[in-house]
Parts: sequence; structure tokens; C-alpha cells
Amino acid sequence: MRITFILIFISILTCHLVSGQKPVVSATQALFRSGSSETFSPFSVSGNAKHDYSDYLSQSLELNLSNDVLQEITRTAPALLRLKLPESLNIELDLYRATIYSSAAQVKTSSGEIRQPNPAHLFYRGMIHDDPNSIATVSVFENEIHILYSNENGNYRIQKNQDGLYVSFEDRDILIPKTAGCFVEDEEVIIDTTTPSSQRSMTGNCVEVYVEADFKSYQDNGSSVPATEAWIAALWNEVITLYANEDIPVLVSDMFVYTTSDPFAGLGTTSAVLTAFNNHIDTLTYNGRLAHFLSTR
Repeated sequence: MRITFILIFISILTCHLVSGQKPVVSATQALFRSGSSETFSPFSVSGNAKHDYSDYLSQSLELNLSNDVLQEITRTAPALLRLKLPESLNIELDLYRATIYSSAAQVKTSSGEIRQPNPAHLFYRGMIHDDPNSIATVSVFENEIHILYSNENGNYRIQKNQDGLYVSFEDRDILIPKTAGCFVEDEEVIIDTTTPSSQRSMTGNCVEVYVEADFKSYQDNGSSVPATEAWIAALWNEVITLYANEDIPVLVSDMFVYTTSDPFAGLGTTSAVLTAFNNHIDTLTYNGRLAHFLSTR
């Protein structure tokens, strides 16, 4: 049994929870006051834990997902959604539907495939019910759901493992060392926003991000473009929710997935990949104000 933990971004939620009403909480409360929500209870506690997570987590709870409930959420696609988590977690999430894509967004591959993002994917953001110092993000796909929520006590995730069960855990209980580095040099840069680069197409008043995922990401998502798209989308739903909570509009403008070997495969350090990707995007014509590279290596 293998479980993959998405460590990117999850440690930055709590530090954003400061005093004062944040935009996501304000929007959630206003929408739930003026509209009607639909309530779903998608999980139950697994009676007998099937896996030992002690190598990865100091504490965890194994959950079963009701496929019938998941399909009902997907079918109805409610604008306002209240998720009731099992009693042992004692949490309800108040959520509203949001978008993570620009209107012209496309999913492209190195094999030449071009298509629209899956319209059945649902993205939600919101808060823990009656907790103004919280934030939550939920991504709903045909066969799985991603949940991340945070309050003053920390960050919590409900994540699917390889055999279809779910595990609920707090990020401070993760035992895997966090060894990632940024490798970006801080320097003063003057950016001319009035004259767009010839490589970039910038539209609208938000920060549009072009995202590339390497071949290893594709392989680790079952060598499936739809699965890789969902993985990218779930990550960016979390990131975009954080920016929305600071009143900064962010959208994904395009995704590019390497379904063949990528030009960074031979590089062994993050700094080398960063430099190579920077040189790479200077040769591209891409939609977006920023370009972002994702890898599972």
C-alpha cells in the first residue's frame, strides 16, 4: 500500500488566519444567509482500520466514502454545499461553488492533445460552520474528493489512498521530513506591466497562471491525463482559495501535461530545474501572467 502526501501549500494555511473578517468567510456567511444550501454526509468512520499509517502519521483516522453521496453531489452540483464530517471529527463545512479556470482555459499535452477542462469537476471554498477564523477548500471529482480545512488549531486534510479508502489527519502529525527548498534569489526587479512580453498573453484583471506538469507527475497519476488534470486542479483550488482570502483574484489560464519525457528529466536539483524552466518559458507563447512548474520527483 502506498499513500502519497501532498505537502505543498498545506503548511501555509494557519499563518493566514489572523483577526478580522476575511473575504472568503464574509462571502460564505452572506451567501448562506441569503440562499439555501444542500447538506451531504459523504464519509463514515471505517470500522476496522485496514492500513497502518504509523510510518507516515503519528495520528490518523480512516474513513469510507459513500460513492452514492459523491455521485449525488456531482449530479446536483449545488451552489451552496454543507458537508457534515463524521461525529468523531465534529466538523461541518459551509462551502460555495467557485471557479479556478479562466474562460479560455485549455488542457494541452506534449502529445498534441488539446481539450477543455473537465466541466464535471466542482470546486468549493468556504469555512468551518460558525468559525469565522477558519477556511476550507473542497474539490469534487467523479471518483474522489479532496478536503482541506484550517482553524486556529492547525490544518486538516482528508485524502484518498491508493485502494480507495480515505485518511483524515492533521498536518502537524505528518512524520515525513519537509526537505523542499525554494532556491529563488531575492532581488529587486522592476516589472513593466504596461508592455506585455511577446511570449505572454495577458487578459482580464486577475493573476492568470500557466501551469506545466512534468512526465513524472503524469506517471504518478496513473499515466492518465484526466487524473493529472484533477491532481493539478485540486492543488490550485487550494492555492487560489488562499489568494481569494487576501482579495487577490487568481485563475489557471492553461495546463500543459508532459505525456512524453520532459526537458527537465535529466536535472537532479530544484535549482537546476528552476533555471531550466525559466529559460524554457522564455521560448514559449503561453496564456498567463505567470508560469508555474509542478513535479512529483
